[in-house]
Amino acid sequence: MNILLVSIIIISLAAFGSPALFKALLLSPWRIIKQGQIYRLVTSGFIHAGFVHLLFNLLALYTFGRIFSDKIFLIIFTAALLISSLVTVIYYSRDSSYQAVGASGGAMGIIFCAIVLQPHARVLVLFFPMPGWLFGILFLVYSIYASRQHNSNIGHIAHISGALTGLAAGLLLL
Repeated sequence: MNILLVSIIIISLAAFGSPALFKALLLSPWRIIKQGQIYRLVTSGFIHAGFVHLLFNLLALYTFGRIFSDKIFLIIFTAALLISSLVTVIYYSRDSSYQAVGASGGAMGIIFCAIVLQPHARVLVLFFPMPGWLFGILFLVYSIYASRQHNSNIGHIAHISGALTGLAAGLLLL
């Protein structure tokens, strides 16, 4: 887990300082479909829109990921990142201007798998303790609502598909 988190930090910081690198790694459904740049399904998960975005994803991955072995963590993260990226590409396949970045799909996979495996675990949300399952449900409900609003560049579709991937992984691991 630590190697993955450090890799995300290093690549995100490098992309913060290099607009060309950022543009080369981001998720672009149009470039994936029309130009075959499938590497973007993964590379987009290693760059972030800013420090706060990076911090939230790292915090989620670290907080919920500690219950997994490194191998299981990597499998769940990778599966959730790939599936959430693919679903995003399909959803936005007709929007040539849509672009996305971040490890949110993979993070949601880790969060929801952890919730299935440890439903009574508590997490801190904005300094308030709450059951992990409640946080997961609230965040998923918000993502579903926000995805229907179409008024932000946040990858709500990636959140939803990453969460569903994590739920499926958790059920397989029970």
